[in-house]
Parts: sequence; structure tokens; C-alpha cells
Amino acid sequence: MILHNNIKKEIIFAVPGSKTFISDYYKNKKDSFINISITGTSCELNCPHCRTYLLKDMYSVTSSQILESFIADKIKSGKLNGVLISGGFDKNGKLPIKNYLNSIKMIKIRYPSLKIYAHTGFVDYDEARKISEAGMDGILANVISSQHAINCIYNLTDATPEDYYRTLINLKKAQNKIAPHIIIGLDYGKIESEYDAVKRISEIGADCLVFVVLKKLTAGINLVNLKNHFREVKNINEKDILSLITFTRKLLPDIPITFGCAKPLTKNKGQLEIDLINAGIDIMAFPSKEAVDYVISNKIPFKFEESCCANI
Repeated sequence: MILHNNIKKEIIFAVPGSKTFISDYYKNKKDSFINISITGTSCELNCPHCRTYLLKDMYSVTSSQILESFIADKIKSGKLNGVLISGGFDKNGKLPIKNYLNSIKMIKIRYPSLKIYAHTGFVDYDEARKISEAGMDGILANVISSQHAINCIYNLTDATPEDYYRTLINLKKAQNKIAPHIIIGLDYGKIESEYDAVKRISEIGADCLVFVVLKKLTAGINLVNLKNHFREVKNINEKDILSLITFTRKLLPDIPITFGCAKPLTKNKGQLEIDLINAGIDIMAFPSKEAVDYVISNKIPFKFEESCCANI
């Protein structure tokens, strides 16, 4: 395969210690990077594609005082490089982070090298300004351009795509570094509204753009139930994923693009990742052996980092 001219610099393989990664080339350290839920396993939205499943694998830290002592204990281990502060959203699509901001600011002062990211949900400008004052390294924010997905998959009955874009604008205006997340396949596996999201992000600007793929998280979740009278969930076409990434790379030539932790369950995972590298992906979470073999055999510079795949 001929290398795509989109490969301009080294590939980063993100292998945060929130999940075990062992390969012939690298083994990460447990808890080098951790995910924290400030709502425990509670989420008012209880979206049908997650059902709080993702929260169960996070550390539950449900007060600002506990957060400070928890981080201090983890720092003593000598392994902790960074944290993602997340959790369940309320019925308005917000993470209740405001009561934690003073503690987050103190943590950053005490441990300036510790990377702190947050997945906030919707924020207005005043909230975005207070988040910026806390000194976090970056904000992750889902961007959904499908009205159907917003209403039926995320259970946000009054929200629109503009609410997601307005959040990005508020965060940027308040001088936060942002990494929008586009979830591929929310519309029954059809990739269409994702292009609208990429176009709007190109207008607003971002520090990194992360793509993840809708997938079955646990046996208790049946994606086929996410259907209307006309369609039901299909397997997401790998060629369609590749086309979307190729389009994004052309539209956003200078923004790092990530293929994140949530990936399609496919026999062709290795080849898909190789194709995505050639299409211009800069950062890849938990790569397949085939992807690492490929960059080595083609002398593409690369490195492993035990950090969030947003890498901002």
C-alpha cells in the first residue's frame, strides 16, 4: 500500500492506564491515567446505548473533598499522569461539575504536571469561564448533529444540534482547549449527520477532533431495539468510516484527528486502522498489532503515550 501524503508527523498510540494494554511493543501501567465519575453510577439521561455501563468502570468520587484526597493518594503511587473527570449527565445534558472547580484548581496548583480533562456536557459562557479559571488542560464535548439521535438516543427532548455547537463556542470564547467528540453511527449506523458536525467544527475551531464508533457495550444492551418504523441499527460500514475521516482530514488539515477508544467490533480492525492512518489519523487509542506493525514496517515515526487520546 502506498503511504498517503496526509502522514506528516509521528503517530501517537494512546494507551491510557484506565484500560490494560499489553502488546509485543508496549505494556501500559494500571492507573497511569484514570477516569473519574463525580456522579457515581447515576445518570438522569440513562441513554439506551449506554445504560450507565460506562460509569461502572470509572472511579466513583462524589465530593470535592474526596476528589482532592483521592488524587493525592494516586499521586503517591508515582504512576498517575492524568485524569478524566466525567460522570452521568442531568436531564438537561450537563455534568454537575461546578462544585468541583475550586478543588480542581487546587489540584492543578499542587500537581502542575498532572493532566486534567473534563467531559462537561452543555455549558453556557459563564460556566465555560469558570471552567477555564480552574486551569484544566482540556475539555471533551460530544457533538451530535442528528436531531433524532439527540431526542431518541440521548433522551434530550428539548435540545438541538445548535446546543452542542453553542457549547463549543462558549468553551473556546472562554479560552478553554477543546476536543469535540463525534460518535459515528448514532443514526442506525448511517453516516450522514456526522459530516454536518465536521463542517461546523471546522468553522468554530478545535484543538483536537476525536471520532468514536457506536458499539454494543454489554450483553444487556440490544442496539437493534434502537429503531423506528423504517430502519433498525446496521453494522457501521468500514468504508463509510474511512470516507468520513478522509473528508475530515481535507477540511481540517492542521487539527490533530483521533480514532478513539470506542471502535467497531470487526474482523478487519487491523486493516481499518491501517487505512485510517493513511487517511490522516494522528492519534489512535489502543492500536491493533497490525497497525503498529504497519507503521514500523513503513518507517512511520510513532510513540506510545499513556494519556487521553484527545492529547491536548
